[in-house]
Amino acid sequence: MVVTVRALNSIFQQWGISANQDQWNISGEPCSGAAIDSTSFDNNAYNPFIKCVCSYNNNTLCHITQLKVYALDAVGVIPDELWTLTFLSDLSFGINALSGELPKELGMLTELISLYISSSGVTGEIPSTFANLRNLLTMRASDVELTGRIPDFIGNWSKLDSLRFQGNSFEGPIPSSFSNLTTLTELRISDLSNGSSSLEFIREMKSLSVLELRNNNISDSIPSNIGEYQRLQHLALPFGLNCLQRNFPCNRGAGIYYNFSIKCGGPQITSSNGIVYERDNTTLGPSSYFVTNTSRWGVSNVGYFTGSNNPQYTSFSQSQFTNTLDSELFQTARISASSLRYYGLGLENGNYNVTLQFTEMDILDTTSWESIGRRKFDIYIQGYRVLKDFDIKKEAGGISKRAVQKKFRAQVSENYLEIHLFWAGKGTCCIPNQGTYGPSISAISATPDFIPTVSNNPPTSSSKTNRTGLIVGIVVGVGLVSFLLAAILWIIQRRKRPSKDDDDEVLQGMDVKPYTFSYAVLKTATEDFSPENKLGEGGFGPVYKGKLDDGRAIAVKQLSVASQQGKSQFVAEIVAISAVQHRNLVKLYGCCIEGSERLLVYEYLKNRSLDQAIFGMKIEHAWHLHENNQEVELVDSRLQEFNEEEVKRMIGVALLCTQTLPSLRPPMSRVVAMLCGDIEVSTVTTKPGYLTDWKYDDTTTTGSFMSSTDKANIGTDINNYTSSTTTSMVVVAETQHSAETDTEPILYDNL
Repeated sequence: MVVTVRALNSIFQQWGISANQDQWNISGEPCSGAAIDSTSFDNNAYNPFIKCVCSYNNNTLCHITQLKVYALDAVGVIPDELWTLTFLSDLSFGINALSGELPKELGMLTELISLYISSSGVTGEIPSTFANLRNLLTMRASDVELTGRIPDFIGNWSKLDSLRFQGNSFEGPIPSSFSNLTTLTELRISDLSNGSSSLEFIREMKSLSVLELRNNNISDSIPSNIGEYQRLQHLALPFGLNCLQRNFPCNRGAGIYYNFSIKCGGPQITSSNGIVYERDNTTLGPSSYFVTNTSRWGVSNVGYFTGSNNPQYTSFSQSQFTNTLDSELFQTARISASSLRYYGLGLENGNYNVTLQFTEMDILDTTSWESIGRRKFDIYIQGYRVLKDFDIKKEAGGISKRAVQKKFRAQVSENYLEIHLFWAGKGTCCIPNQGTYGPSISAISATPDFIPTVSNNPPTSSSKTNRTGLIVGIVVGVGLVSFLLAAILWIIQRRKRPSKDDDDEVLQGMDVKPYTFSYAVLKTATEDFSPENKLGEGGFGPVYKGKLDDGRAIAVKQLSVASQQGKSQFVAEIVAISAVQHRNLVKLYGCCIEGSERLLVYEYLKNRSLDQAIFGMKIEHAWHLHENNQEVELVDSRLQEFNEEEVKRMIGVALLCTQTLPSLRPPMSRVVAMLCGDIEVSTVTTKPGYLTDWKYDDTTTTGSFMSSTDKANIGTDINNYTSSTTTSMVVVAETQHSAETDTEPILYDNL
């Protein structure tokens, strides 16, 4: 065991990681504590981690059988010391920053039943010694630069249950020996170069539940016995949608349009140069399409995000993009797990200038492993591949959330323009989150490179000229009465509420105007501001929980703006939260300005504010002792001797530093002077605002941020949305933007 301890310590030292000694003892007897109790090897709280089996030599000897170093930014090569752990059955070092080739010595670990090396950073060919790993049940090796051909000997891993080779640089074809892997339930292989593969090898794989074989030069047809694959739930083979391709019967002939512009994944937007980008916020599923009511353009999506329980097909960010005048154009994007096609329909034939606009908003340029994610996809226009392995972030100079524009020229000869974004299996799949891969696009526009001869207006039905006098009289009479009634109602409404121009004045002067919701949408989302949805009430009005049509949970603050102070608060909060973007800051989705109504729409947070998550009620307790001149009770009981005046001085400074408003907190120079005794500690007169908010919420909250499960895990429900003039730090979960539901499914069974 001494040798094992030395090897384990050496491995961790070379990889630049350390173990939590409170969880298991790495310096003495590693096979103790969590390493041998009921703690699951998959428990994310234990990382790095080992598990031991102590049944060797009649239960007198322990050996390490499982080793996990997952997503810890480990660097370096795979150390030789690893081969000394010959009893390993589970080895996982995925999502790290390792280097070097896969060592042949890994093939010496013949007890392995699962090997996870996805996104680990290793390179090279699979060593021939891996033929010894005949006990493998699971092999995950996606998103690593493995080269050469997939070895034939993998066909001898007859116990294999799950195999993933995606995002590699393997050459084809798929070995025919794979026909021996009849126990497979999951097989994912993508993007093999060279060589044509047949599907004959899957004929006896009737236990498959997941089969993905994208972009592998498959030249065969689906086996005739595919109906016998009773467990198959997910199937992804090379195929296309014919319903919106060359023979699509929409608007053929001379054509009626000469341009189209699409705001992919978002609402209609007018750009700085006057182009109106039509909305594309229809909800698309894993196999669905949408055509506009004017039949000017359409979009289709095929593919289901692997490993995602709640797949979204749009991305959303409130970040500002400094290298463009149209930042709002890049705040949403349409994404796809496999194939995303846009179609310009009914176009006048001729040459067109096509502009595609992108930004990478999911893979950020941080200093951790999360930045190594790579989104790669191919771009086809009119069936011709114009870009291969297009990487948005790389195109932007390695910077995320930066606008990227690509321009192309295309010829339309059949009143039809197709733009196809296709994921060929390259790049990463799961960094920083499951399902972070596939095409992503923010905007599309196509303009003619010729002088148009068509109207560019949607067709209208021919008017009927055979009208009788009676019908004309009725129509004119009803129209006149309707006009008069509408005019009267309009005058009444004008007297009741300010004009739209007055409403717009509220947002004038802001550099970036927030997204505006209609009052009707928020009224529906909150069930007419039902008392049951009330989360609490702050100094400027109540807060309600709501749910938009796209499924997003929101918190709606209904401001009382009768006073000038209330109006100022409304504008101040928009400016403050819109100007500062951080993962630990509550996100402002938008606002509502209709007449006297002023509402702010935030993301809904179930995990309380950050100050409470960190301190709980400790600050409240400290304030209680301070107000009763009992500060010394805060001192650790283990501290036997201390200067009472110094303790009071230090606590007084600390309480000053916990004030909500920056103006009430002392600068660091003054803090140092007070701690050193050079100046007196300023008098602390009031509790921080968030403490009074907590107390207020405990007595006024009628609803709840959390489910019963959340309450059991977290405790007292606290309102995160009742701050007066400050931006609250909060514990948040990442959200994605999706819009109104409007979809027409077409290929459910194929996926």
